[in-house]
Amino acid sequence: MPPGLPSRSKDDLREIMPPRFAPDTVSSFVIELDELNVLGDFAYARGHYTCDYTAKSGEPRSDGKFLSILKRQKDGGWKFHIDCFNSNVS
Repeated sequence: MPPGLPSRSKDDLREIMPPRFAPDTVSSFVIELDELNVLGDFAYARGHYTCDYTAKSGEPRSDGKFLSILKRQKDGGWKFHIDCFNSNVS
């Protein structure tokens, strides 16, 4: 659920997101977890992030927050089930 866009399918996201993190465009990306709770086979994570871009990308520093829902897999691992984030930079 990227900001400014409607909810998308996995295939749509595979096309939309990689250019945002192409080589030589992001110099640092820091995710800080503020809260994590496990509720059976689901968990939610809430936090904030900062992203610094290189001069090549032409983007300013970005920061924002996220709320993600994770689902436990049959092998015991976890995968993102739903991910929602938005920037504090307009």
